[in-house]
Amino acid sequence: MESALAVSRLPPHDPGTPVLSVVDMHTGGEPLRIVLAGCPEVSGPTLLAKRRYMRQHLDHVRRRLMFEPRGHRDMYGAVLVPSELQDAHLGVLFLHNEGYSSMCGHAVLALGRFALDFGLVPAPAAGTCEARVNIHCPCGLVTAFVACEDGRSHGPVRFHSVPAFVLATDLMVDVPGHGKVVVDIAYGGAFYAFVSAEKLGLDICSAKTRDLVDAASTVTEAVKAQFKINHPDSEDLAFLYGTILTDGKDAYTKEPTTNICVFADEQVDRSPTGSGVTARIALQYHKGLLELNQTRAFKSSTTGSVFTGKAVRLSMTETPFQVEKSTRLPSLRSQDYLILLRGAGYKNFTSLRLHVAEVKFQGLSQQVKEGAAQEYHQRCSFPGLHPGIFNYSGETQLPCCEDTQAALWRSPHGEERRPLANTHMSEPSWKQLQLTS
Repeated sequence: MESALAVSRLPPHDPGTPVLSVVDMHTGGEPLRIVLAGCPEVSGPTLLAKRRYMRQHLDHVRRRLMFEPRGHRDMYGAVLVPSELQDAHLGVLFLHNEGYSSMCGHAVLALGRFALDFGLVPAPAAGTCEARVNIHCPCGLVTAFVACEDGRSHGPVRFHSVPAFVLATDLMVDVPGHGKVVVDIAYGGAFYAFVSAEKLGLDICSAKTRDLVDAASTVTEAVKAQFKINHPDSEDLAFLYGTILTDGKDAYTKEPTTNICVFADEQVDRSPTGSGVTARIALQYHKGLLELNQTRAFKSSTTGSVFTGKAVRLSMTETPFQVEKSTRLPSLRSQDYLILLRGAGYKNFTSLRLHVAEVKFQGLSQQVKEGAAQEYHQRCSFPGLHPGIFNYSGETQLPCCEDTQAALWRSPHGEERRPLANTHMSEPSWKQLQLTS
């Protein structure tokens, strides 16, 4: 794979210095740095084994890609690796400021376009309007569907996630500085705690981002200390990834519901968070607030970008089991079974069919792109969210207002072209970089 993606020309550099060749993309303002070439071989018979190997032996690569001066505290990355699954077109390891995540929806959306345009999947037949890309993530096989024209990505991208479920509802957690707070915990490829920002004395749409981050991080640490996370398939997936603060508008409406995701080491997602949207869909469906195949819109508090999502399929069998507070879940296949869930205080049980969710990104509207900049400056009052997060080669752009009409796209064959004038954010803004010491 690396040879197929190798960059033909490198900038001047010390030949004794290792070079990582990357492509930078973003989905709804959330960055993704994809490694093209230069990463040492990641050993392991399975993708989860490769994830453990990279964490133990190649973490210097993650730090080099994610941290300053080549990255920033909210950079996100992807290392492409072979998959052991026959149906997968590629495997991927996700990188962030703290380590390695199990799922990333915004990255899957970007990787779908990347895989199609860089020839990692068979070229779609003439007249095909949507290409299928099977991406093996640490949480399982995720399928991206990429709108295309003449064999290239063009338009929206959607994906079908791994089965999602709710682990706990109405869980009472003692949160320092806020007292007893009721939270829900749901899984959409990664586990998140969900709580309305209003319960923490904040307005999700107007509060300073720093205040939202502090509150979400406090909830995350409290849940980790007071609740044991389990996953039915693998202990590698049994961890709380972060907290998503919402506007509390879980009942279905045609208007988007707003949230902000704070994950890893206080990292802020500029997009609505693909795996978080998947988990919220599971949670809303579980509570009877969302029906099967009913589409809901989810809006990012930081950039205004919107994902849509819906539950598209339920499990076929119903085999309930009991979840104890400190007991590992029985081994079972997520696709085939019903999880029986405990409610508040582990006294009341509720049930939820596992389902597959579909998440879609259409692109930002021009109104959102033009209107978000001023609010972004006003609310981003700490170094982790600053306007220069795309500050490479002297170019500084807001993640929510990136001018894709002027962005240069470079194909793997070396030619350059500019996106169509009317494509806005549905045409990717890519930068091809070489990172050296």
